[in-house]
Parts: sequence; structure tokens; C-alpha cells
Amino acid sequence: MRWQLPTTLLLSTLSATPALAGQEVVAVWSSSTFSTSGKTGTHNFSAGFALVNQDGESIYSEAYPDGYNPCTFVGQEFQLEKGCFGGAWYSFRCQATQTGIPQQCEVRGPEGNTVGTGEGEDQTDFFGVGIAKSGACRVKFELVDGIACGADAAGFSAHHSEF
Repeated sequence: MRWQLPTTLLLSTLSATPALAGQEVVAVWSSSTFSTSGKTGTHNFSAGFALVNQDGESIYSEAYPDGYNPCTFVGQEFQLEKGCFGGAWYSFRCQATQTGIPQQCEVRGPEGNTVGTGEGEDQTDFFGVGIAKSGACRVKFELVDGIACGADAAGFSAHHSEF
């Protein structure tokens, strides 16, 4: 006797899945730090966040969305809405190492469900009297069906929220 999944259970499972299958997008959190030692030692840090479409074009790019670092050691979250998203919004979460290099990242869709996660990659370079660290965390995900974002889409609104 073969086991069969009841049709009603199968249909309810399919209808509970989010209606993704739209345009593929990559969210990228990045940062770099550079330090030298000695009397005139310096320290520089830079961070940023970008959304890139499947053609490699930047949809959204901001160093500090809503005035906040997009990825911190204790974790950071912000939402993007409007722009080419229309009435939809997406939530972007990231947690960094103690030096601020992205370590784990996540994107949540309009329903509040996780639509993708990523692990950070980093690189360390030692030279003479200094050190440089850089890294990024990437999440590939699909926008809700019907949303299409071209290069340099305008009108996005970023909102910082607690992680």
C-alpha cells in the first residue's frame, strides 16, 4: 500500500508558502578597517550596504542606511520600503565580528519570513606596521512576484529598528 499525502494538506502547504518568484536580488553588507601603529598611527573604518540586481546593477547603495551602521557586533536591523518595492518592505539583519566585519546576515520578506541568509567572508592583510581587514556578507533572494527594480532605483525609505 502506497502512502499518499492528503490533497487538502498538500494544498494548504502550498498556499502557505510566500509568493516569491520575482526578480533575483543580492543584498551585500561590507566593511573594512585599516590600522597602523607608531606615534602617528591611524585607524580608518568604512561600511556600507547595497542591493544589486541580476544584471549586476546597483539598485540601492548607502553607507549608513537611516544614519546607522548597517552591520554591528551586537546586531543591526533596518527596513527598506517604497522605491521600486512599491507597498512592500524588506528587513535586513546583520551581525559583525568585534572588528566590524560582517559575519552573519539575513533578509526577511514582506510577510516577516526569512527569504535568505548568508555567512560573511573576510580577509586580513598584514604589512610593515599595519593591518587591514575587509569582508562582506551576501544574501541572494527573490523579490515578491511583480516587483522589478532597475539600476539606481530612487525613493527608498530606510528605517532603523532594534535587532
